Amino acid sequence: MTSDFLSRSCSLRNFCVKIQEKKKNHETKKSGEKFVIFLKDIMDATKAHHREEEEDQEEDQEDVMLFFGRRATPGKCKTRLAKDLMRILMVNEEEEEEEEERRRKGETMAARLYEFCTERVLRGFLLGREEMIRGTNVCAPTPRRRYRDGVMKKRLRLVFYVAEKEEVEKVREWLEKKNLLFFGDEDKDDKEEEEEVGVVSLRRRRKIEIEVKAQDESTNDLGLRMIRAINDEISSYASRSPEDVGERSRRVFHVVGTDYPDASWERLEESTKKMRASKPLKNDAPKIGFGKAEDGGFWHLSTTCRLSESLFGSEEEKLVRWSTNHTLEDAKNAARKVGMVPHVEDSCDPLYDIDTLEDVRNWMIATTTNRKEEKSSEVEEDEFTKLVGEVV
Repeated sequence: MTSDFLSRSCSLRNFCVKIQEKKKNHETKKSGEKFVIFLKDIMDATKAHHREEEEDQEEDQEDVMLFFGRRATPGKCKTRLAKDLMRILMVNEEEEEEEEERRRKGETMAARLYEFCTERVLRGFLLGREEMIRGTNVCAPTPRRRYRDGVMKKRLRLVFYVAEKEEVEKVREWLEKKNLLFFGDEDKDDKEEEEEVGVVSLRRRRKIEIEVKAQDESTNDLGLRMIRAINDEISSYASRSPEDVGERSRRVFHVVGTDYPDASWERLEESTKKMRASKPLKNDAPKIGFGKAEDGGFWHLSTTCRLSESLFGSEEEKLVRWSTNHTLEDAKNAARKVGMVPHVEDSCDPLYDIDTLEDVRNWMIATTTNRKEEKSSEVEEDEFTKLVGEVV
């Protein structure tokens, strides 16, 4: 009996030891789970802190938009398109018409197309940006970081660079007449704004005026004109805050062509995403961004720092073949040659310009095709679209 009792006591002791081990393992497991949860909380707090820092930095960011264009004067703009239209008039006119009259009609229609295209581009930037603030643009990036309380964190400066000095006042009058000289509206009271916008209030929205300036007329080289426009803007900022220029600056300068009907704020944001996201290299190699155009050119040039005037070559040595299907590739190679890092828009849908009648037709075909693919019944019949329909 004694041996039986000892045997049972031993078994009970072993059982208790196993229970203690299981309890210990369970507590260890629970401790491990608690530690994992603790680490997760730390990581979430760190992410939240970084997000707040990014939002604070976003407030200091600024986009400087330099629209390159000119006054829509017949005979001075879109001359290749005007010649194409003149040839069509020659074929289609039933009655014999003087060549001078056909030329006048072709130039007038080309100027109207360019005028409406420029207005469409400016609205695509100004109204498109406002839609992204309001949250009414479903294609816009998620607003959590860039927008808070209906206010875009990044500041904005707008300049329209015209081809000739004498065009400045006329272009300003044109933009003012078409309600394109100002962005935002600080004259409305809060109640009206809230009714117009809905959920998102734009009380803190600032009124921004488009400044109209002349390009550098001492050269006819388009590349050099763009470079000098960017450098002049950088110089004006450097005189006020010398430390806030260069590759690590949060200010981005964009030169945008006004003859690309589908150029818009949303498209520019998407196009420069890669350039903005890439961190400065150890050697502070400057970055430059290009928007891809269908004809082999580029519809925008973006950078954060001063550009060398020899970037695209010189009068003696041209590094870029302008107005050809080699323009973009030449510009990229030229940028690499001076130590810059080029970023090209990652898009399978390059933009069309309106340099020739063929370009206008291709834009119309692409637009119609896109609507069919998206099964969209909504057709944006602005003045440009209506006139293109008549011409095509």
